[in-house]
Amino acid sequence: MPSAEPLVSALIPARDCERYVGEAIESALAQTHAAIEVVVVDNASCDGTAAVVRGFGDRIRLVHEGKRGIGPARNAAIRAARGVYLAFLDCDDLWQPRKTEAQLAAFASDPPPDIVLGYARQFASPDLDPERAAALRIPKAPQPGLYMGTALVPRRIVDRVGGWRDDVAVSDSLEWFLAARRLGLRELMLPDVVTLRRVHDRNHSLLNRDLRKEWARVLKQQIDERRGS
Repeated sequence: MPSAEPLVSALIPARDCERYVGEAIESALAQTHAAIEVVVVDNASCDGTAAVVRGFGDRIRLVHEGKRGIGPARNAAIRAARGVYLAFLDCDDLWQPRKTEAQLAAFASDPPPDIVLGYARQFASPDLDPERAAALRIPKAPQPGLYMGTALVPRRIVDRVGGWRDDVAVSDSLEWFLAARRLGLRELMLPDVVTLRRVHDRNHSLLNRDLRKEWARVLKQQIDERRGS
């Protein structure tokens, strides 16, 4: 008998993430909302990421995307998703067990939101050198999570906003939320901590600080598009 609960797709792009992707998957499977499908996109990994994912058997759908980059990986995940709602989890982060349940309930608000977010707490990965962790000054307090890793979005809204450019490297959340706000979509930020953001020695954003100029480019593109509309 089919479940009456709406299917939620947990979408995990993963590139060279064999150390952490298993824990990310476990946190998605541990959601108190039962109707969850987990889709992992192996984004041209050179390590054992795919092998870790295959170890979960038929509980996980594994998709291969040969074009490297977070943009192509997220787009591939969306194409593969079957859920009425889509949620995005980075391969090195973790969801709190009630994330999906609490966010689905929030869509019953009046007026209903288009996008439901929540707070994120950063944590030092156990394998991160303590001196390195101290130097990074990881915030102790949770922060409002205006990024894809805390979002739960109806599929129709994701389709309306559209996908990501292939050249996006570190500004995927910025690009998407700017596009959503341009459409006038309503965001709701829950006070709950829904996502734990792992800090480790191979964080994509830390390794690509020189790509922060991409953020300025994305902002300029959005401004230019708004002026031309």
